[in-house]
Amino acid sequence: MWVMLRVALMVALPILWQIQRLSYRLRPRYPVAWTCEGTPVGLSRVLEPRTREVRGAKLSVPMRTAVHLTLRPQGLMDNLGLKLGLMTEQQTGDLNFDEAVFLESDDSRVGAWLSRDEALRGRILRLFKERQVKSIRTDGIQLLVEMACDEDPDESVAQEVADLGRVMARLTRARAYRFDAFFWRVLLIESALALPAGYALGALAEASVLGALESGDLGILWADYYLATIPLYGLTYLLATTWAVLNFKVCRNLLGNSSRGKVVLIEALVVTLLAVPVASLRILADVNEMHRIVDPFVFRCRVVEVTVDRRETYEYPRRGDGRRRAPDWLRDLTGEKRKLVVRFTYRVELDNSAYVYGYRTPKHFRLKPPLNQVWPKGTVVQMTYQPGFLRLPYRTELTLDGHGERKWD
Repeated sequence: MWVMLRVALMVALPILWQIQRLSYRLRPRYPVAWTCEGTPVGLSRVLEPRTREVRGAKLSVPMRTAVHLTLRPQGLMDNLGLKLGLMTEQQTGDLNFDEAVFLESDDSRVGAWLSRDEALRGRILRLFKERQVKSIRTDGIQLLVEMACDEDPDESVAQEVADLGRVMARLTRARAYRFDAFFWRVLLIESALALPAGYALGALAEASVLGALESGDLGILWADYYLATIPLYGLTYLLATTWAVLNFKVCRNLLGNSSRGKVVLIEALVVTLLAVPVASLRILADVNEMHRIVDPFVFRCRVVEVTVDRRETYEYPRRGDGRRRAPDWLRDLTGEKRKLVVRFTYRVELDNSAYVYGYRTPKHFRLKPPLNQVWPKGTVVQMTYQPGFLRLPYRTELTLDGHGERKWD
């Protein structure tokens, strides 16, 4: 059941991600505040969180195009990024414009388009200098203008933004959005990025249902693969590293040094750090568990000693009202008092051990109640092991004589 759930999430997450992306592009982003010569201009206010005073505004004009570009005043970080090779800027040949404005686009023809229209370059410079505009960019369906202000912009600003949108739409009309090959490459790569994320979500869902997230073992390894933990983690590291390198090479080859390509690379980095290790770990475990023999290895032993470890810590109480928990350092500043928390760990010693498919079973176990049953002294423990497809033995069943049964599959 859990394998089917993970596969379903792996397939569903890329589809839902792209539906969200496409629906985001189809619906208007900002409510229309003006209509300038038939062109609707949307407005969204940027408010101060505490005082709710206006500290900026974002204006939008419909402009459906496949060209993604960003214009902003060139600053110190832009110059540093250019010197380090982290950014790519297009030039128009106008020295005054190129020194004042940073132009970044996925289409190499944008610089040539702007170089042929001096009036458009002057219009952009005036917006940056006189209107305190912070950035001008396109997202595929709209021209977005962000500016700093302490009150709502007037209709003259909206008229300038509408005129800018009409002029830039004529320049970029040569490429239709839905037939753009770059868009489909981004769609393919982002869908591939969502595959391991969906599988990792399935693994975490299984771990949360089994109650193993609190024990810190993800609920998929400690109980089943405690004999072959080191080789399994080694294979996981190898698989995750291989996936990350291949993904980086594919992104670089298909998207190049474009601004959108850099965003996708950042998304790939986040997915690699958060989802790929968990997905790789779970995939290897699932592949290993595909092979089961009819006559598995059965090992019986008896509990000879039980030791209780008591650990006391002072922690902040967990909130039970559903509110987000503040970090400990912030709660220290507020003067909130910590409470005594006592945790018990049981160390169980067995009277025997055995070699299971080349691995020796340990004679000591550490159990954390209530996630694990307490094994009283004299209890007969029976463990069943399978060899695994990848030759990584894992435990499929654990039975306590006279104290119930616990199955891990």
